Amino acid sequence: MRGSSPRRGEYIAKLAGDLLMALNERFEDLENEEIYCLATTLDPRYKTRIFQLHSTTSTAKKRLVELIININEDLYSENASDMVAPTPSTSSEMTASGGLWSVCENIIRESKKMIPVNSEQQ
Repeated sequence: MRGSSPRRGEYIAKLAGDLLMALNERFEDLENEEIYCLATTLDPRYKTRIFQLHSTTSTAKKRLVELIININEDLYSENASDMVAPTPSTSSEMTASGGLWSVCENIIRESKKMIPVNSEQQ
């Protein structure tokens, strides 16, 4: 069996070379696949550390922002058509620069107004 050892080493080296070549062929253009880039960017294990090109990182981030904005606009337009017209004060609160946070602050402010002030401070 000693005589077959160098030959086995040649087969292993050839197999490793063939596998490496096949992997490179299969995955060489993977950074141009949008789904792969978006999924990799969103995966907390990889984020953008796995990309070889800096342009892939920036493109993936920009595309994710675009998708989020589009989804948000779609949800807003769907909800706007289903909603009853808000009162003027609610409408102005919703369009304030704080958006959701200002609405939350207004809810807290209103709930504080509803708490009766008692003279039970002893």
